Amino acid sequence: MQAEDALPLFQVLVGEYNAQHPEDEHHYKGAEKGLQDYHRLNPEDEEQRNKINSDEVKKFYRWLHNKEINNKPLKRSALCFSGGGIRSATFGLGILQGLARQGLLGEFDYLSTVSGGGYLGSWLSAWIHRKGLKKVQKRLANEMPPSPLGPEPDPIVHLRSYSNYMSPKLGLLSGDTWTLVGIFMRNLILNWLVLLSPILLVLMIPRFSLAVINFDLSGPAAPALTLLPGTLLGIIAIAYIYANRPSLADTNLRDAAAGSVFPNDKKTQGWFLLLCVAGIAAGSVQHNLLCLVKNRSRRSLALVHRLRYHFKCWWSYRFL
Repeated sequence: MQAEDALPLFQVLVGEYNAQHPEDEHHYKGAEKGLQDYHRLNPEDEEQRNKINSDEVKKFYRWLHNKEINNKPLKRSALCFSGGGIRSATFGLGILQGLARQGLLGEFDYLSTVSGGGYLGSWLSAWIHRKGLKKVQKRLANEMPPSPLGPEPDPIVHLRSYSNYMSPKLGLLSGDTWTLVGIFMRNLILNWLVLLSPILLVLMIPRFSLAVINFDLSGPAAPALTLLPGTLLGIIAIAYIYANRPSLADTNLRDAAAGSVFPNDKKTQGWFLLLCVAGIAAGSVQHNLLCLVKNRSRRSLALVHRLRYHFKCWWSYRFL
């Protein structure tokens, strides 16, 4: 097994189950052969590894759902707290207290939490880890409060006191408040960087076009510098067309030793539109703009208007 190999899913599931059930009679021991076969294969044999992983996961699930203890089927259940901030945690706390009063809190095998439910779930897990399930269930039931002035146990009072868990201690000089402000500003700036950059790029297109039209072509090197990008785009497009000629792609039309070495993944329609069509179109537009800017006469403008009129007519006739 190489160090960079990721653990297969069935190994993670089996290891997690065995860690949660330390009793040896509850362990799942059917994954040794599959694990050996999985690691015997090279990482390049992805298809075979995926098949072994899928088969072992199905086998583990069948064993898990058909397991019996004392000739009785073992049915598992989970307690799940959904997301929703402190409202979800408050609702879940009422559910916990109701289950504790019915003596059902210990009947669950798993605890699953999301977002706001995680606040309640982590609090419950920590309390059970410190005091034990039986004592926690008795304190949650709270059938005989020790004092009418403080009817709830201290852990629940602590939970309610820190219900504003994003910023527990408010105040201008509180570290929690400034931490929350810092997190808000960081996320705001990150969102601006993601959203504003494309918007600013689009808004720069008219300014860039205006700068190109008003470019001073009086200097001797200006025309050459202006023609250079369009010429390079044209060369790339022609080279792409040459590399994708049928005579170089079909072995029946050429000598096998004289074929194109152009990668096959660059011969798709998307790359053709990008490297060929877009390059020719951009180069043509640039050359025409150069001619238009350099010859700002009435004849040139009239020619542009006529071409624009004919293009509109041709575009309209396409949809008749």
